[in-house]
Amino acid sequence: MAESRNPRKYKEISVEALAQKARRLHVERYLKRIYGKLPDVLYAGETDSLQTLDPYLTEENLPMLKNYIYLANLEKFSPYMTSEMAKANREMEEDYIGDFEAKSRKRMAAEQVASLLKWDIADVYVDS
Repeated sequence: MAESRNPRKYKEISVEALAQKARRLHVERYLKRIYGKLPDVLYAGETDSLQTLDPYLTEENLPMLKNYIYLANLEKFSPYMTSEMAKANREMEEDYIGDFEAKSRKRMAAEQVASLLKWDIADVYVDS
């Protein structure tokens, strides 16, 4: 098996094996569109969830899946949008979670930077 960038995180998988895990996802078509040709192998952290997802990828479920993706993205990015959207997001989390601690913009920015760099920082820590 060829070495990945971070062998602790990723495993090598063939395009064919990945396509078998989620037949309705049309992996080969999308990879060919992205790369121009199919890569020989891919490196993935986790692929078993694709088998769970595959049965839900139907025309009948398409409106539900689109709504889910829309809401997930809205929830994730609303703190960084308008003040009204950030406030609505906080109120929704208060209702859903209960006791909610409002975060300052400074804390939100620090958490975002930490989340984007967590694997790089972890590699530096492990290597030192």
